[in-house]
Amino acid sequence: MNLSIRLKLLAALGLSLFLLLVLGIFALFQMSTMNARADFVGKNSIPTLNMASDMRRIANRYRSSQAAYLLAITSEERSLLSEDMLTQEKEMTTIFRDYAMLIVATDSSERQAYDAIVNDWTDFVSQSRSTIITTSITANSAEKETAFHFSDTKFQSLIGATAKLREIDGVQSDEALKAVQSTYEGSRTLVIGSTGLAILFSAVFGLIISTAIVRNISLLTRATAAVAAGDMSQQVTMRSGDELGTLATSFNQMTENLRASKATEEQAHKLEIQRNLAERETRAELQRVVAHYSDFIARIAAGDLTSRVDEQGDAEMRRIGVDLNKMVEGLHQITTQTQQAAANIAAAAAEILSATTQQAASAAEQSAALTQTTTTIDEVKAIAIQTAQQAAQVAHDSQSALNAAREGTSSVEETVTGMSQIRSRVESIAETILALAEQTQAIGTIITTVSELADQSNLLALNAAIEAARAGEQGRSFAVVAQHVRDLAERSKGATQQVREILSEIQKATNAAVLVTEEGTKGVEAGARLAGQAGQVIHRIAAEVEGGAQANVQMAAAAQQQTAGMEQIGQAMGSIQQATTQALASTRQAERAAQDLHTLAQSLQRTIAAYRL
Repeated sequence: MNLSIRLKLLAALGLSLFLLLVLGIFALFQMSTMNARADFVGKNSIPTLNMASDMRRIANRYRSSQAAYLLAITSEERSLLSEDMLTQEKEMTTIFRDYAMLIVATDSSERQAYDAIVNDWTDFVSQSRSTIITTSITANSAEKETAFHFSDTKFQSLIGATAKLREIDGVQSDEALKAVQSTYEGSRTLVIGSTGLAILFSAVFGLIISTAIVRNISLLTRATAAVAAGDMSQQVTMRSGDELGTLATSFNQMTENLRASKATEEQAHKLEIQRNLAERETRAELQRVVAHYSDFIARIAAGDLTSRVDEQGDAEMRRIGVDLNKMVEGLHQITTQTQQAAANIAAAAAEILSATTQQAASAAEQSAALTQTTTTIDEVKAIAIQTAQQAAQVAHDSQSALNAAREGTSSVEETVTGMSQIRSRVESIAETILALAEQTQAIGTIITTVSELADQSNLLALNAAIEAARAGEQGRSFAVVAQHVRDLAERSKGATQQVREILSEIQKATNAAVLVTEEGTKGVEAGARLAGQAGQVIHRIAAEVEGGAQANVQMAAAAQQQTAGMEQIGQAMGSIQQATTQALASTRQAERAAQDLHTLAQSLQRTIAAYRL
């Protein structure tokens, strides 16, 4: 079969899909038929069977309503039963209309049974209206029984017709269900058989195709394994026209090319061996020269700048040896110059460090002296300011005293008049002081209560401390709180004692004030007499105070000038202090820089000392 593997596989797959498609179409057709028959059962057979049962049920109810109507005693009961019978007639009419729409054939037994029920029901209702409805309520039992049995024949015919219709509907329903079941069984058998046949056909076709493909692949696999083992004489004979046939042709061409390549590779291998021998000798010589130069470089790295290397190897390697000797000579000169520079730097750094250290010490002493001088000037300035203020106050007081002396004369005259007022006020003060004495006694009582509260707080704090000690680590924070409460209680008790002492002093002072007030009342009278004499003395004092006031004004002006001078001196000392502080900071920075430079010079000397010159 001259088809590609892809076409063979597609053909097998297409055949399987075709069989599945035919099977699916047939299954859908069978399912459609079965669905139509099941739909007929659901929409026709079952509703007609239910309607036939409803006809029989309504006929029985109507017959019961007839009996109840004949047995009714009142007109209201007959009226209700008449309405119920009318309702049942309407229901039966509705059922007849719905059932007629479901009858399929016009000349079937179902149609005949339906027409018989309609005729019997019409006659039965007519007889009911002509005999039962017209029966008087006053008729006797025999008349009512005769009227009831008059329609019995038609009722029995109606019941028989409904039973026959129900039987016909049941037979139709059973036939429809059997048809559905038969369709289902046939469809299932056919689908299972068709599915098995499709699977069998697909399996046989697939087996044939896969066997052919596997056989050809096996030939290629065995030949490829032999070639991989070194047998280049393998040839594959395949009559297939698919991709495997093409692959076999390519395999045969590949083996021919491999045989030719193998011969060429053997010749190239011999040449490669000769070239490798020459390269190995060259590499050994190069490694020897490189090892010689590496030893020299290691000595230089260890600090031996007195060594020199012998030039070896070819021209390039000898040029490297010359360059290495030049490099060592340059390093020797650089190291020598660096050692001299490091020594000079170390000496200069030591001198700079010594100078900056001395300068920093002097600046620190100067700063301390300036600080003391500034403090002294501040104290002198404060004293000068205080002196100026006192002088100004004295001048002001002198002027006030002069004015007071000038006004003293008139004041003395007013004093005599005010003495009587003072006497009455002193008596009022005495009464107030007595009331104050009573209040101090009340305060004493309060202080006693506060002292007792402090004692109780102290006792509670002590108990709390004991309980906290029992609690151990968990009660440590509570013990601290208890100790604070105890301290507060002690402080409260001490403060209470102080207040009690102060209150005692107040009470003593109050008693003394009462006595003094009484004596003051007496002294007021004597003061009135002395006021006249004081007026004369005040005139003499005014003259003397006037001269002293002028002298005090001059003293205050001099003190203010002295304060301004001290303020200028303080500002100058502050500027000097700031400049000294900045100079001290700069000196400290220079000292640290010199220290770093000295350390760097020492480190550089230790580094260069490793090289031998």
